[in-house]
Amino acid sequence: MKKLVLLLLALFLIVTPVFSAGKTEDARATQKTEIDFQVWVTPNLTVEYWEGLVADFEKKNPDIKVNIIQAITGESTADNFLRSRLAAGNFPDVSHVFTEDMFIEAGAFLPLPIDDDVRRLRNLDGMIKEDGNLYTYDSITLVHGLVYYNKQLFAQAGIKTPPQTQAELDAACEQLLRAGIVPMTVAGADWIAGFALSIFAAPQVFYNNTVWYKDKNEGKVSFYDADWRDALTRYKAMYDKGYIYKGAPAMDYNDSQQFFLDGKAAMYPMGSWFSGAPEAVNADFEIGVFAPPTKDGTIYMSAIANRNGYAVSSTSKNPEAAIALAKYMGLDPYAVSKRLALEGGFSDMENADDYAYDMTYIQEEVNEIYKNAKVMTNNYNHPVGANPPDGFTDALTVAGQMLFTGGSVQGAMNELETYWNTNQGQ
Repeated sequence: MKKLVLLLLALFLIVTPVFSAGKTEDARATQKTEIDFQVWVTPNLTVEYWEGLVADFEKKNPDIKVNIIQAITGESTADNFLRSRLAAGNFPDVSHVFTEDMFIEAGAFLPLPIDDDVRRLRNLDGMIKEDGNLYTYDSITLVHGLVYYNKQLFAQAGIKTPPQTQAELDAACEQLLRAGIVPMTVAGADWIAGFALSIFAAPQVFYNNTVWYKDKNEGKVSFYDADWRDALTRYKAMYDKGYIYKGAPAMDYNDSQQFFLDGKAAMYPMGSWFSGAPEAVNADFEIGVFAPPTKDGTIYMSAIANRNGYAVSSTSKNPEAAIALAKYMGLDPYAVSKRLALEGGFSDMENADDYAYDMTYIQEEVNEIYKNAKVMTNNYNHPVGANPPDGFTDALTVAGQMLFTGGSVQGAMNELETYWNTNQGQ
């Protein structure tokens, strides 16, 4: 009996490591690579939108787990959020970046592989930096400068066609005021104050000089020149005359958009992404859209191409997984077509048909304007011949808010000129 017990004990000791080893191997096989992904949440690109794309990526890449990090900020980009992360040493593995150059100069981004998929980008040459490297994956063009309008309120005020010239816009605003209708809503409490300023300044400034930022860096132009003076004067006058809702200084992005959707204002300056918003498509009234008016009525459009891409941290501990996610978000037909549908953008891929989506009726109108634009440049925080200084959008916001709160045109020009000159090349 004693011998039998000893034999069974010996067998147990022999077999147990085999099963333990099997469990260890299974655990290793199911262990996932984790990466952090910074996302930019907007009224269109909601948390649910990002979660849906991440779920699809994880389904296609079951060995990778993605942790979503939301950039909490009321600013126009995640730049300052990423700056703070960089300074703290916890930069996300993948980031949805807007002003990429400052982070490239800081060595924060990893050069990305250029494979056959990437070579299908029509604007690939324009995306590659002077050092010969590509740092973001992005295949979308978004229109920055548009004015949406409530067709019902236009008809109520007797306006038969949307304005094309600045004089026609002023006349339309006067007609709306006489009809007791707020002509336009703009958020003055956040970055939209500067973004809308850029929308209305671009047809004046960049229409006349498509490399204005470059010329500014070379000292050939300034914010005291006639075009910027006229643009800032017009923006201030639009508010002072009541063309822009007087409650603007207290409204943020969401408030202003809802004000328009509630039928309380006839016009809403915004980018192409509004054309895909479910709230816009399902509004109780029909929405039209026109290009921001120019002096002579020529259709000008400010649009950005491949400037809201996905970058990989140079310090990522899992660069292969991070590159896979960045490429999925920036180039995968499913992911990109989802974003195009929500933001009313246009594919920059040679195989654009693979990125097709069902346009809303508003997006169809945006598409017509896009096709017929005679002059097109970037604007805001994107290159107009050259990049603006880091954080220039903050100066635009300050200038726009000044003009809504009793500040002078001279003060707004001083703000823009001083900020640029102080921060140029930094």
